[in-house]
Amino acid sequence: MSDIKRLINNLTSEYEVVKMRSILYGLLEKIEILTMKVDEKQNSKDIENNQIEESIGLKEKIDNKSKIDEYFPKTGYKRKSIHSKTSCPNEAMKEKKDTSEFSKIPNHQSQDKLTQLHETKTIDPFANPVTQQKPVSPLKQRRLRNLTFASRDELSSGVPTRVTISSYTRNTNELRQPTSFHLMEDIKLTYNDTFFTSLMTKHFQTLQYWTGFNHIQIIYDSNKNKFTRHSVQKRLYEKKNIMGLIITDDDAVFGSFHHNTFPKKPKKAFVTVKDPDMFVFSLENRNRLAGPTRWLIKQDSPGVDWSISFYSDKEKDPSFYNVYQCFTLRPPLNQHNSSLNPEFKFEYENAIDVSAFTGNKENFAVKRLFFLQWYQ
Repeated sequence: MSDIKRLINNLTSEYEVVKMRSILYGLLEKIEILTMKVDEKQNSKDIENNQIEESIGLKEKIDNKSKIDEYFPKTGYKRKSIHSKTSCPNEAMKEKKDTSEFSKIPNHQSQDKLTQLHETKTIDPFANPVTQQKPVSPLKQRRLRNLTFASRDELSSGVPTRVTISSYTRNTNELRQPTSFHLMEDIKLTYNDTFFTSLMTKHFQTLQYWTGFNHIQIIYDSNKNKFTRHSVQKRLYEKKNIMGLIITDDDAVFGSFHHNTFPKKPKKAFVTVKDPDMFVFSLENRNRLAGPTRWLIKQDSPGVDWSISFYSDKEKDPSFYNVYQCFTLRPPLNQHNSSLNPEFKFEYENAIDVSAFTGNKENFAVKRLFFLQWYQ
């Protein structure tokens, strides 16, 4: 091989000669690779032959001149020295005969290196060299597919099964709109109330996103139920995922959401609910805010343990729906008896002045009140 390389390097540097030199180098490298593969298969075949000879009791005596192994046997296999087979002509002929018999076994390639080379496919030296493609990682495949939204199964298999961003947005809108439409149709059929359905039409998807739920059930409506503490609280006991919606006389809409389960009817003066996931929100406020906004309770606030209070019916104070450091309602309807708490901005994340709910810090009048229960 080294002599061939020396002859190639001694060629002149004209363009055609340079091209021929590169082709010859490519062929030479492929020959070396094939030779290494043949040597590897030859060595493995010799090991297999020795194992077969030992198992059938046909192992021959050979001289003590050892041959260096190019490849080590598998772990746990005791090494055996392989000796020269030319010490005895009769034994050499017999060994040659035995190896020729093993060469006739199916699925065994020829042991002759030249025969192995002749059996390979003819390579066109003037054809463009084909480089072997490296496997592409799943993350790179995502980039090549124009940021496809890939699933976990898709990433593990490496086979794209979804669509790109341009078509994904369109397809998901086509899927989501009927879902929201059907939900709104259910609400309209269930609750024949123009005001409530129009309010849900505008804000239903926002509330879905905030709560993580898809369906609602009205469990209290001030137009149908009394606006008193007893009437409200008896519909909330031992329920969870409750949302209150307050509509004021100047059409401000705000409220709160409570994830944890409410207690039973209190026997003491009042009970509170521990709820680190509660939040308050504003849906409509005459453009005092950029849009629907919610504020989460601070995790180091006492409000985590006092998110909402339930008072006993024996309490003389008629207030109810008392959300920690935010608002408290008092009957009757349409009277400016309900109040906001100025400590709101200190107890909630990214909170602003409490006047954002109604436009001022003064007492407000409740025109209508809903309590909804959310579920999947």
